[in-house]
Amino acid sequence: MYFHEIAEELKIYMAPSERGDIFVVQLIGDTLRAPMTEEEEKMALDDKFNPLANGMSLNMQDQIFEGKKFISRNRAGLICSRYDGADFAEEIDNLYDADKLGF
Repeated sequence: MYFHEIAEELKIYMAPSERGDIFVVQLIGDTLRAPMTEEEEKMALDDKFNPLANGMSLNMQDQIFEGKKFISRNRAGLICSRYDGADFAEEIDNLYDADKLGF
């Protein structure tokens, strides 16, 4: 499954009124672990910990959401090195459980 397919599926539940570009940044941010070093803490304060939150145009973020462009290898490597799947998986499970209950 490609990132844009996952993002499209989750957007309905997580941020239905958000634009695609904003949602891409939010979705990646939700998958990242908490900063662990002083340098990472500083990056977080400067909104640079999320590799897609800084230095990328809204148009490029939109194209990533639509599947027209891909996340660069460099940014993907940073995302993978900061990824925390356990919290994100729990958040996704909660979304689908709420949907099943009709909330």
